Amino acid sequence: MTSSAPSDPTTSDLPKSYVLGFLFEEADLDHQFVVMIKKTKPHWQAGKFNGVGGHRKIDESPHQAMIREFHEETGVFTTVWYLFAIMTYHNGDKVWCYTAANTQDVANCGTQGVEEIHKMIRDRLCDRVPTLPNIRWLIEMAISKLKHPNEPTLTINYPQT
Repeated sequence: MTSSAPSDPTTSDLPKSYVLGFLFEEADLDHQFVVMIKKTKPHWQAGKFNGVGGHRKIDESPHQAMIREFHEETGVFTTVWYLFAIMTYHNGDKVWCYTAANTQDVANCGTQGVEEIHKMIRDRLCDRVPTLPNIRWLIEMAISKLKHPNEPTLTINYPQT
């Protein structure tokens, strides 16, 4: 999953749909602990940390995709996700951004495949480990949604560069 420029320009020109999720410990009032994935693919994300997510299947809602992708990557079946942003790129690709807080689920997360799952301290994340460029503000928006669930979903449009 991606949070920055999702499509590889060498693939199909049809718009793609992705989900991206940030799971925090709910017992931690500052939401300092967040589940992250260390990416191995696509190549431009390799070695960087991102939220957990992936492709949305054509027959599923973004919420269903978030539940499925998080389970596939972490082994945890988290069902309560709050949509906080929809990012649309110049090529039509969309990323549906979700947040959740569940201390037990954070404790139970583990690596299920090639990409490693990590429980990270938020304040150290962007300063000490490589992340995608917009992770810091996406995490802050995710926390804001947890603290203020009635906030509207943000719509972010990325122009062509």
